[in-house]
Parts: sequence; structure tokens; C-alpha cells
Amino acid sequence: FKISILFISPLAGICFLSKDAGDCVNYAVRWFFDHKRSVCSRFWYGGCGGNNNRFETQAECERVCLSQHR
Repeated sequence: FKISILFISPLAGICFLSKDAGDCVNYAVRWFFDHKRSVCSRFWYGGCGGNNNRFETQAECERVCLSQHR
């Protein structure tokens, strides 16, 4: 029989989390990876809470998530 091993970066898991604006109201534009559409999109982040599918820039989002998703 054949065994195949697929390496997935630990960061890749965050790319499948839902967008989460967090609990606070100190809003700033951030980027999240929309795994259903395979694109990075902007959203308003409240400044605290939320999850790790949140990036400062579109380029950072794409570097982490698009490289894993292709």
C-alpha cells in the first residue's frame, strides 16, 4: 500500500476561520481570507478579541493564505 503525507503549515488553519470583528469598538481596517471565494477581503476589526484570520495588509493575507490554498 501507499502512504502519502501532505505538509500543511500551522498557519494555514487560520485561513479557514470565519471573519470575526471582535468585541471592541476601536475599529480599523484589516484583511481576512475568505476560503469559500479564495480571496483576501477587507473588514472592520474592533481592536480586541476575534480570531487569527486577521491581517494588517492584503499582501500579508495573500502570502499566508493563498500560498496554502492553491
